[in-house]
Amino acid sequence: MSGDVLAVAHRGDPIGHPENTLVGIEAAFRAGAPMVEIDVRLTSDGAPMLLHDADLTRLWNRPETFASLTRHEVRTLVDPAGQRLPDLAEAAELAVRYDGQLMVDLPEAQAGPVAHDVLAKAGELDRMLFAGHCVPLRSHAPGARIALSWAERAEPTEDLLGWLRPEYFNPYFLLLTPEMLERMHARGMLVSVWTVDDEDAMRAVLDLGADAVISNQIALLLSVIAGATSDAAPAVGLIR
Repeated sequence: MSGDVLAVAHRGDPIGHPENTLVGIEAAFRAGAPMVEIDVRLTSDGAPMLLHDADLTRLWNRPETFASLTRHEVRTLVDPAGQRLPDLAEAAELAVRYDGQLMVDLPEAQAGPVAHDVLAKAGELDRMLFAGHCVPLRSHAPGARIALSWAERAEPTEDLLGWLRPEYFNPYFLLLTPEMLERMHARGMLVSVWTVDDEDAMRAVLDLGADAVISNQIALLLSVIAGATSDAAPAVGLIR
């Protein structure tokens, strides 16, 4: 394996901090993660804010959908740790502060163009890799960097790959095979895998040659990557 495997912290550092919050994102960057994955949804008034779930049941035990709330209403939500949900611009500012990158996962397709324009206005698109539902994003932004998330055994068609032009192929980690990785590399893509939290599984995908690994256990992942290479730590510069 090469020494520049990219460690991606899933939703920040969710083991010790609330997911998709500024404290969690900052903790991941401080731990050494070069990239942090976040989830972005739109409020009812079109503000891109960080949340994975479509509703408030799991985190707040409330029945409302996220899309039914305004930005102001979302700002009033406080989790048990006293944290509020940030908007995308705040997360981007934190990435700049730590010279890091964000993987902007789009659980809903309509968030893509809005998220792109917010980040373009901030001048930070080079730091951003979009994942999730990216078809409207590609139509809106031909130059956007995209990771094609994938959860099916059948690989994407040539037509889809040719139109979407992903920088990364991003399958569920149990789907990764040497043959798949070879085919995607031959097409000019890097390969990232999600979401790998077990040490043995981390070693397995690294041995296969994955270029990036997404994990909730960012400290463990960084340690495994460091131990599997001749370097003390993974590269932290911008990927191209």
